[in-house]
Amino acid sequence: MVKLINLEKCPKLLATYLLRTIDPDTGEPPIDPMKGFLPPNDENHSGEGHVIFRIKPKPDLADGTKITNKATIVFDNNKPIDTNEVTNMILSILPDLTASSLKVQSERSKLIEGEDITIEAVIKNNNDASASSFNVRFYDGDPNDSGTQIGEAQAITSISAQGTQTAQVVWTPTRLHGEKQVYVNIDPEDSVPETNDQNNASSASLILNQRFFTLNLAQDINMFALPLEPETQYTARSLANELGANTVVRYNTEQGQFESFLPDFHTTDGFPIEGYAGYIVILPEAKSVIFEGISHLGAVQVKADMNMLGLPLQPDTPYTAKTWGTELGASTLVRYDTTSGQFEGFIPGFYTGSGFEIEGGEGYIVVGTENKSVTFTGKGWLDSESPSSSPLLIKPPENIADKASMFSIVGYICEPDGKTPVSKPYDIRVINQSFKAKAETQTDVESGQYAIALVDISNQHPVSKGDTINVMIMDSKGKVIGVPITHTLTKDEIKARFVRLDASLQRQIPKTNWLGQNFPNPFNPDTWIPYQLSEDANVTIKIYNVAGQLVRTLNLGYIPVGYYMEKEKTAYWNGRNDVGERTASGLYFYTIKAGKFTATKKMVILK
Repeated sequence: MVKLINLEKCPKLLATYLLRTIDPDTGEPPIDPMKGFLPPNDENHSGEGHVIFRIKPKPDLADGTKITNKATIVFDNNKPIDTNEVTNMILSILPDLTASSLKVQSERSKLIEGEDITIEAVIKNNNDASASSFNVRFYDGDPNDSGTQIGEAQAITSISAQGTQTAQVVWTPTRLHGEKQVYVNIDPEDSVPETNDQNNASSASLILNQRFFTLNLAQDINMFALPLEPETQYTARSLANELGANTVVRYNTEQGQFESFLPDFHTTDGFPIEGYAGYIVILPEAKSVIFEGISHLGAVQVKADMNMLGLPLQPDTPYTAKTWGTELGASTLVRYDTTSGQFEGFIPGFYTGSGFEIEGGEGYIVVGTENKSVTFTGKGWLDSESPSSSPLLIKPPENIADKASMFSIVGYICEPDGKTPVSKPYDIRVINQSFKAKAETQTDVESGQYAIALVDISNQHPVSKGDTINVMIMDSKGKVIGVPITHTLTKDEIKARFVRLDASLQRQIPKTNWLGQNFPNPFNPDTWIPYQLSEDANVTIKIYNVAGQLVRTLNLGYIPVGYYMEKEKTAYWNGRNDVGERTASGLYFYTIKAGKFTATKKMVILK
């Protein structure tokens, strides 16, 4: 039981005591007052809590009357506790606090997501009584309807009669945009008695604009990353439309290969564009593009082996290839230099320098050493000023028409009628005979399309003008179906950075190897040698004179199974020996070797 004794210095004619106890577990008065003011904690009736007592003045006291009070509190049989002596004065005039204005401002001309915004409230006291020791709180949204507090409560020490004070808070509204309401609430704890506390809140509307970032993209190849998170997620098609790109390439970490999307060829919208991923985009002409959106989340997923990544947020301290690679746990980083038209590599554990700077909106090839998640901090990428209307356009390297660091091969695989796209998946293998580069993919079951990207980051260029490309169709057991497509790349195709090669399942593969008769025969000075292969093989043709001396060796390279009958697919001999000299008229022998298969035939040069 709690007793209040020795109620001193408070004449009964001036005030009465109000006694209240609080349950420490609930913050409310005890449920059952018959058990005592303070509920017991255990069987021995031990308890803890606190007692609040207030002095209630008589209603007819004159202004200026002072009431001094003090009490001694005894908890059961415990030692008495003396309270402090408190003196209060009767005032008939109370303060009246109101928010006379609420201002929102920023260092920029517009309020932008992720940038600091200062919210300032002017607090006015409308009466002739001063007020002291109260808080001002700011909110994003109505505090009575799930609004969240902005920053810490701002303490006001005192405000004079008819005076004003200002309170402000700095708000960084991350990943928010559009129309917002901010609120201020004066003395939400009711620390100051007022004549009217219904005008203690105020609000203001503001517009949070999205961030903006300008990318200057070069004609031809660019390594790209989405600098900001758009309101609607991009697909490969919508990104290509935004950039004016004819090709978008991603690295599929699950399949371990590059994947192309060509908006003018594919009928679907393609793969989704992820915020932290990097991409290769090919533009027919240089273009400046302004992206708008909110800040990315900072998390980046790194796979062991190859990745294509971008830096999602702008750090306080710029990253270099060395510092970023170290944080990612990367063994190698590669960027594409649009000026030289070459890939540039950096090995953090080997090079002593810092390497190239990591830029916003650029993609990078990252070779990870382990699967890990890295969370970066910073703000979303943002232009230092409003976007320029005069973009910096980057000229492509002069040799782009002869060779390519990145090249796409696309096409339809049709049923034997040559018109109906296949409706089940087939494996597609593409081989560049000249460079010995190869890649594999699967047909799309809905469209019958396939798309393969050949990328070489060592600047050896996986394709060049005049290279021979073979496309093979295989079933689920790895068996080749039909005859491979053979195509020689032209200058225009290299410049466009892609070629379309359609095929159907109607053609059969050879059951045996065969060497055909050269044509024309006799000849002067050129001839073509047909052949067929029942399996893939490295093929050479050697030409001998009647004395059995080797005249010329034709290294055809790795040739896939198929018929090589048409003139553009056969082995070609220009009638010259290995040192470039023209051979004499007469009888010659040519021998093919393809794996374990060999065969020999005669031919005649007649001048």
